[in-house]
Amino acid sequence: MSAGRAGWNVVTTASPAVGANFGITDDLDRDSRYRRAHEVVATVERLWTEAGTSPQGRPAIVQAGGSAEGRRLAGERADAVFTAEMTLDAALEHYRVVKEHAVRAGRRPSDVSILPGFALVIAATEREAIDAFDAWEARGPVGYTQDRLSGILGVDVGTLDLDAPLPAEIGEVPADPVNFPASLSFRATTVRFARERGLTVRELLRAYGGYGHPIIVGTPERVADTLSEWFLAGAADGFNLMPDVLPDGLTTLVDEVLPLLRARGLFRHEYEAPTLRGRLRG
Repeated sequence: MSAGRAGWNVVTTASPAVGANFGITDDLDRDSRYRRAHEVVATVERLWTEAGTSPQGRPAIVQAGGSAEGRRLAGERADAVFTAEMTLDAALEHYRVVKEHAVRAGRRPSDVSILPGFALVIAATEREAIDAFDAWEARGPVGYTQDRLSGILGVDVGTLDLDAPLPAEIGEVPADPVNFPASLSFRATTVRFARERGLTVRELLRAYGGYGHPIIVGTPERVADTLSEWFLAGAADGFNLMPDVLPDGLTTLVDEVLPLLRARGLFRHEYEAPTLRGRLRG
């Protein structure tokens, strides 16, 4: 029906409410969820093969888990991986680990594309971009960013001193990682980002923005520079880009950022593959 442009975003959940919606009443730990994920994906792939091929062979599989088991699932099964690393060093590590899992599973490194996520606020000048970011942040619900960060860290951010760094006891890895209710990768990369930048909690809230991804606020040149740096360093095969507003933010990205990347030889001038899986590998 999609002419080879369908994909499946494989997601495990730690939410009891979501599990109950699918008839799961047991409180499954992280390892159990990923064991189920491996089994389900393998089964669905076999069913796709038995049902006949689509123009792309089978729908593309996308994965986003950043825990150890999530990265293994990505390397063994995914065509593309959404990542949310806040720093280049963390992104490089994630890239290396997933590619190594792919090779151990008998795949080529190019069989899985790593796509770090960036939120974008683009304007003609740095000042205009900052003002636009401030305007969007002011429209958000009271406490939204704080609640989101609380969920990622597994602590009530409202109880922390906003003008001090994160307390030392909030480490990259929680005390009980198996039963930690949120994303291990989100927590690890957020804490590492705050430590490396020497941010206070208040500064982290602004830099984080409630998106769970790094934010680029600036000119098209700044966006192109950041994407180029990550790609050339070997931290990305492409990117999952989230403009601040649609359609204007997407139009600005296409009209003003992509030409800069093309001029640097870093982005295609046209698509050669007609399918989603083909484009993910191209």
